[in-house]
Amino acid sequence: MRIKNIFTFIILIGSLSKLLAQDTNNALSRDQSLYEFGLRISPQISWSSPDSKSIKDGGSSLDWNFGFHVAKKFTDRYAIAFEVNVLNMVSKIKMSDTVKVFRNNITDSTSDMTLNYFLRYLEVPFMFKMTSEPIKDRWRIYGEFGLGLGFLIRSKVDVNSSALKLENVDVNNPDTQDEFKIRNKTTNVDNDIKVSFLRPSFIIGGGVTYDLFGQTKIYVGLRYDGGLIDHLSDDRWEARNSFTALNIGIIF
Repeated sequence: MRIKNIFTFIILIGSLSKLLAQDTNNALSRDQSLYEFGLRISPQISWSSPDSKSIKDGGSSLDWNFGFHVAKKFTDRYAIAFEVNVLNMVSKIKMSDTVKVFRNNITDSTSDMTLNYFLRYLEVPFMFKMTSEPIKDRWRIYGEFGLGLGFLIRSKVDVNSSALKLENVDVNNPDTQDEFKIRNKTTNVDNDIKVSFLRPSFIIGGGVTYDLFGQTKIYVGLRYDGGLIDHLSDDRWEARNSFTALNIGIIF
């Protein structure tokens, strides 16, 4: 999805919120709050989807994220919500080609290099939420979709190969002892291992809620958060990082 389509999607959600604000057919009852607040934590499985032939996915990883959300309800069943989340993601990238490695005036070649990125984002999703009528008084089914924007706040990488092994390297600002270069042996062009600062994503999910007492409820569901653009800085390496999470939370 291109940036133009992302802005179109944002405008669509904004238009939807205006329409819902005018809807009086399913208005909130007097004892219901216009706003709701909640906390959430989510174990997740994350992976990378390479779009370049020179790299391939190195496998999935078990990670987790957490945060809070605020929702404005237009009716008993529809709301617009935004969240502030801390995402921990591992992105495993394998080199498909033989590369030259330069470090401390030493040059070597390897065909088995793997880069394991340990990334942390501060993500702000903006979503449209839908909820069913009550089932057996306390249960409801919910659905959600929207866009997220992540800001990189931490980026480390482990380098594994027969020619070079490094751990906990600061990707965008490496220490002097961790500095190295990777050069494609076929094209003889250096590759940049840095990570992009922004991570826009598409979010969709659903699950069930259970009313405890008053306005308090708990919920469990699944959420897919798919990266929309390349998360690597090098134009010759393209990969999008995504995850599927078990969404667990409480709403007050």
